[in-house]
Amino acid sequence: MKIMWIIMAGLSAVFAAISTILAKCGTQKTDPDIATTLRTVAVLLCAWLMAAWAGSINTLSDISVKTLIFLLFGGITNAASWIYYYRALSVSTIDKVMPIEKASILLTTIAAIIMFHETNHIFQKLAGVAVILIGVFLICGKECFSENAENNHSWFGQAVLASVFAALNTIISKLGINGIESNLGTAVNISAVLAVMAGILLWKGKAGQIRKFEIKEFLFTMLSGAATGFCWLCYFYAIQQGQVTVTVALNKMSLALAMVLSWIFLGERMSRRECAGAMLLMGGILWIAIHA
Repeated sequence: MKIMWIIMAGLSAVFAAISTILAKCGTQKTDPDIATTLRTVAVLLCAWLMAAWAGSINTLSDISVKTLIFLLFGGITNAASWIYYYRALSVSTIDKVMPIEKASILLTTIAAIIMFHETNHIFQKLAGVAVILIGVFLICGKECFSENAENNHSWFGQAVLASVFAALNTIISKLGINGIESNLGTAVNISAVLAVMAGILLWKGKAGQIRKFEIKEFLFTMLSGAATGFCWLCYFYAIQQGQVTVTVALNKMSLALAMVLSWIFLGERMSRRECAGAMLLMGGILWIAIHA
């Protein structure tokens, strides 16, 4: 049913916003790679529990090699997106990092049109993407694109990479999620993410630092992981059952909610320019969703 995948896409945005706020609280003093790994553990537990609840684990052996490869590669790009996103988030504010990551809608929309033939209302969708990108630029400001911007080297480039890998993950996952129960597909994808994160910690020699995790930040990190788990379960269902362009657009609604939550709980204020940009961004997203 169309209404169900639209609802699930909307719920993915709600959980994504909650996850971002909790993750920001969990990376104040903790290394972002370690925090991301522990978050992934929580996401993985959530995903496999949901797959068990759906009764799809016993179909694991029925997954085709092609589907498994796509899901695993999707997990690798997902891991890369999370790594860069939370590294950027650990040194900058949500209202700067999140809009850049959400600009991945440009790549996913183009890919959906070319690869998945989602050409209905194509000009309206492209117009919506253009409005979204203008909104992102207003939120970030020209200083984000300046070589002399403070901390530019440590977060802006990483936020851009997070955006690129997020787009690749959506595209690859759409190709791999067909012919498999969505909860199980999510669990396989996140399993690949955890493998990548564990490998990075071992390679960088950070595994021993997990013991230094503060209890408060540990709790925030695990709660963020649980929220992310529910986000991805809803998201994978939506991209499996519905249109990629609309699902991605609705998922980006998490930006507005995250900004409101960051203002309430983290005291991150927005200027008039940033508010105008946020309004344009949300308007573009709603425009794309309306023209599903």
